[in-house]
Amino acid sequence: MKNQWKNHFRCCLILLCFVSAFCLQPAKSEPRRTDREQFQKYASSKQANGEAIKVYSAGLKAYERQDFAEAIKLLKKANGIDDKCSGALYTLGAAYMWEDDFQSALETYTKGLKLCPNDVELNYRRGFANISLLRYKEAIVDLQKAHKLAPDRGDILVLEGKCHRALGQTGLAVKAYEEAARLSPRDEETLLALANLYLDDKSFEKALVTARTLTSYYKDIGEAYGIAGKALMALKRYKEAEKEFDRAIACGTEFGAQFLGLKKECHKLAGKNK
Repeated sequence: MKNQWKNHFRCCLILLCFVSAFCLQPAKSEPRRTDREQFQKYASSKQANGEAIKVYSAGLKAYERQDFAEAIKLLKKANGIDDKCSGALYTLGAAYMWEDDFQSALETYTKGLKLCPNDVELNYRRGFANISLLRYKEAIVDLQKAHKLAPDRGDILVLEGKCHRALGQTGLAVKAYEEAARLSPRDEETLLALANLYLDDKSFEKALVTARTLTSYYKDIGEAYGIAGKALMALKRYKEAEKEFDRAIACGTEFGAQFLGLKKECHKLAGKNK
C-alpha cells in the first residue's frame, strides 16, 4: 500500500492527461523539515500543553517508523488535547496521504488553514490533496496562494504547472514552468517538463534550447536528447536530429525503440533532401 503511493505518483507525472490521481511524495518517509519545525515551535511556546507535546512527539515518531495508522491516532489526539497544536495537522495530513485517504487529508489541511490561513506549507499540501482528488482548479487556487506567500519556491510553481497541463492549459503551464526554471535553473524535472511543453506548443527552437541546456548539466538523460532530436526533426535539421537520437539510445532510455525509429526516419528524410 505504501509503495503503491510512490509508484502511483510517478506514473501520473508521465501521463499528459493526468487520468489518475497523484499525491504528496516526500523524499523519504520521515517528516519534512517543516514538520519538525512546527513541533519545536509548539513545544517551546509558553502556551504549550504538556500532554499534547507528549502525544504529538509520539505521533511524529510513529510517522518516522512508517506506522501511519498509529501516527494518525496520536496526532489527532494531540490536536484534540490542544487545538493550538495546529502543527500536528501537517504530519497528520501527510499520514492520511500515505494511507491513500485523500479526502481526510484534504479535510485536515482545510482545518489547519482555518487556524493559519497564510501558512505556506498548508496551502501547498492542500494543493497536493486536491490534485489527488482530481480537483485541479481548486489545487491551482491553493498553489497560487502558496506562491504569493513564498515567491522563491519553485516546487510550488512546478505543481501548479502540472495542474494547468492536466487541464489542457498549455500556455499557463509553460508560464509556471518558465518561472520555476528561473528559480531553479538546473532542476532536471522542471527543465524536462518545460522542454516537453515547448514541443507540445510547437515552439521547437525553445524546446531544443531547453533540452540542450538540460543535457549540458546532466549527460545521461536520454529523454532530453530525444526531445532535442524531435525538435530538430520538426525544424528539418535531420542530420543533427540523428545524432541526438543516437545519444538518446546510448543512454539506454526506455524510449530507445521509439528513438531508433525516428533516427531511421530522419536518415530517409535527409537522403531525400540531398
